[in-house]
Amino acid sequence: MPKTPPYSREFREEAVRLLRSGRPVPQLARELGCSPQSLRNWARQIEVDEGKAAGLTTGERDTSSAPFAASCGW
Repeated sequence: MPKTPPYSREFREEAVRLLRSGRPVPQLARELGCSPQSLRNWARQIEVDEGKAAGLTTGERDTSSAPFAASCGW
């Protein structure tokens, strides 16, 4: 069974929106109750998903890990 992320997609998107509005990472992380690195990771992944940065999109990551998960019985 797939692991459910601790933060919803909507929560992560809103956090990145607040981050892009100029809020400092440490302050925003404290207010949201997440780590500063999580905020940075979410922002980076959204940039990839929007085509603004190189890397695997969320959809590509989900499908690329499926064969591995199946072979491990996940």
